[in-house]
Amino acid sequence: MRRSSASLSDLQIRTESKGTRFELVDSAVPGLGLRVLPSGRKFWFLRYGPRAGRRRITFGEYPALSLAKARDKARELLAGVKIHDRDPMAERKAERVARRKARSETFEALSAFYLEEHAKRNKRLRAWKEDERKLRVEVLPVWGSRPAAEIRRTDVRELLERIARERGGVCANRTRALVSRVFSFGMEKERVETNPVHGFKRLHAEKPRERVLSEDEIQALWSLFDRLQPAVAAAWRLIVLTAQRPGEVLSMRWCDLERDSRGWWWNLPAELTKTNRAHRVPLSPQALAIIEALRPLTESTGWVLASRADGKRLTWLSHSAARLREWSGLEHFTPHDLRRTAATWLGRSGVRPDTIDQLLNHATGRISRTYNRAGYDAEKRQAVILLGDLVDGALAGEERSNVVRIG
Repeated sequence: MRRSSASLSDLQIRTESKGTRFELVDSAVPGLGLRVLPSGRKFWFLRYGPRAGRRRITFGEYPALSLAKARDKARELLAGVKIHDRDPMAERKAERVARRKARSETFEALSAFYLEEHAKRNKRLRAWKEDERKLRVEVLPVWGSRPAAEIRRTDVRELLERIARERGGVCANRTRALVSRVFSFGMEKERVETNPVHGFKRLHAEKPRERVLSEDEIQALWSLFDRLQPAVAAAWRLIVLTAQRPGEVLSMRWCDLERDSRGWWWNLPAELTKTNRAHRVPLSPQALAIIEALRPLTESTGWVLASRADGKRLTWLSHSAARLREWSGLEHFTPHDLRRTAATWLGRSGVRPDTIDQLLNHATGRISRTYNRAGYDAEKRQAVILLGDLVDGALAGEERSNVVRIG
């Protein structure tokens, strides 16, 4: 083996010709050397450890890794050996084992890792529960036992196209985003090397929803609600009468209801709201009557809207929404349309926009949140009472008046 009597130089390395296998040793960094193959390719290596048990690791190719960078890398490796008692070869072997293990990890295991290490730590309860549900219902039956590293873009397309056919384009878009988050988190934690969803566009072009139901449509739906289970029917009606988000209505607990001199209130804790801000919702007589009718059925469960089968709270309305669309003929009807309808009816009846925003618990600007601490309790109560009257009028077939009751 040829050895250089002085430190290596770029000129010396470039002039070395191919033909035979030989090695050059750099005197500037102990143990650093360059192996030249008969083909002319050149690879950096480092010898380290005690002379009796000396080990050797290859860590880069010249000229992709320059002489200066090779020396820096060699010094870094030697410092790890001397100061921290590290073994670069053993670490490389452990990394290869980990990569082989990652390649065999199923998508179900990767999903569980995502839920435990990311979703549950960084998302609100309702949000990570929805991630868990979507994975369980829409993805794991297809990919659960497959190695995550073997899932390709064609698999993503097939999955999303099937979901779009069976559940709709919006659902497919949400699943696409969730699967992408699972793979991205896996890449961040070195469980997988690629994200097959990266660069995969949405299958469905979404537009902001603008649907507002008419009095006739509310009247038709109201009677159809009676064909559903009591708690499910109550959920649909309470979305209209409270103007709250469907997911937040489903999370209503008996312990969150209270009464004071002005009437009944539903106190939503911050962890159950989309805005992560506690919210106080006044209950109209119509809403309170629906809730009280459920007390004998669900009070023992702790949840106002509990399943008749297992006593757990209702978690989604997708199944009943599909039935209502079929029974009513209202295409693309969703639970959120009722919340939008309630807000629109209040606006048409003269309720101030800021009062409606407060009732809806919409996020406001940071400056506004800082300086305006008014609770709008009196205004919100007037709004829900008016809303109850508007719904009663629609159910009775009355024409809406332009006169707004105040107080």
